[in-house]
Amino acid sequence: MNKESLYKALLMLGGGFLVFMLVKPKGDKTITNKSTSPTQSASGKSKPITDEDRENADIVMTAFAMAMDNNESPENIAKLNSETMKEFGLRCYANKSGNLVVCNQSGEIVLNG
Repeated sequence: MNKESLYKALLMLGGGFLVFMLVKPKGDKTITNKSTSPTQSASGKSKPITDEDRENADIVMTAFAMAMDNNESPENIAKLNSETMKEFGLRCYANKSGNLVVCNQSGEIVLNG
């Protein structure tokens, strides 16, 4: 490596570092509240998840799994979710990894499958 290529490499690294320092966020802007439990939102207005909610979530998840196993159409699965939302206040969906998740009306996870 000669002097000229070393100079260019240092100039590129320095320029990259300068761009990084200009672009990176200033300080930690995320607000973490370690006192909130998974059953309570950050606003604290939600009610805790009860045993009855967990039992109902198990029913909703079972119904959703049976519908998926029977190759129901997406429209029928949407109808199932709207019915379970009316009856139990819960809905079920498959997350990105394919696991079933039941959540309540405020979006809090009640049951992971």
